[in-house]
Amino acid sequence: MSEIFLGVKDPNIFSYSRFYHFWKKRTLLSKLFAQEAKRSKESIKVLDVGCGNGVDLFCINSIYNDFQKSIFVGLDLSEENIRSCNNAKDEKNIPNINFLVGDIESMSFKEGTFDVVICSEVLEHLPNQTHVVMKIRRILKDGGALIITTPNKSNSFLKIARFFRFLGLWKHKSEGKMKQGIPPFSEGFGHISTRSLSELIDIFSKAKFKIESIKRGAPIAGSVYYDSLSFLFATLVIIDILFDCLPFTNNFTETVIMKLRKPCTTTI
Repeated sequence: MSEIFLGVKDPNIFSYSRFYHFWKKRTLLSKLFAQEAKRSKESIKVLDVGCGNGVDLFCINSIYNDFQKSIFVGLDLSEENIRSCNNAKDEKNIPNINFLVGDIESMSFKEGTFDVVICSEVLEHLPNQTHVVMKIRRILKDGGALIITTPNKSNSFLKIARFFRFLGLWKHKSEGKMKQGIPPFSEGFGHISTRSLSELIDIFSKAKFKIESIKRGAPIAGSVYYDSLSFLFATLVIIDILFDCLPFTNNFTETVIMKLRKPCTTTI
């Protein structure tokens, strides 16, 4: 299971700094979903677009498992991922999750199908994010929620780190880490359109979503390189905890976690 947290294919590489990054992101995602689940007095229908190995959907389903009529759907382009997810679902005997092969850019679900859509670590892989956001808006019910996580291009922690590297005060040993399958900072991993927080706000505002919550993820993505600088990483974790309690610190994060609301249609 280590590759789930590390984002690498080699399960022998373990990084506690990267684990912290994924742990915080999934904890916040689960809390936002739990808030949404409490709003509903009946069963809900949830879609996870770009579900990957299904770990997010399995986690949130465990939160909401007291409503057996609820339906959870995972969509991913990879047939291998969906086959693995369905095998895990059968092994765990979870009847209310369905995993489907499909393209997020050409989803054929009916309008207003889902109460909640989760889009975690997907937008940064897409060339036309606005098109996909509008697709998601269409399949959400009026008043439905969209929960997203995505890398933050304007992470102020990384700007500070790059400044020190520019001055020659911090030599980044990226070559050795690249050989171990973990790119330096947030580079790689097929990210073609990482956005800043202000750009994300603009995209969702133009799609007429109401922004209800913006949360900070971990300060850095983490890697085995940061593990070798244990004092630095421990300091970042302490700063991270403090920043969670302070205003105006949303840009000091590697990952942005947002909850957005599709407004209810008013009729006269």
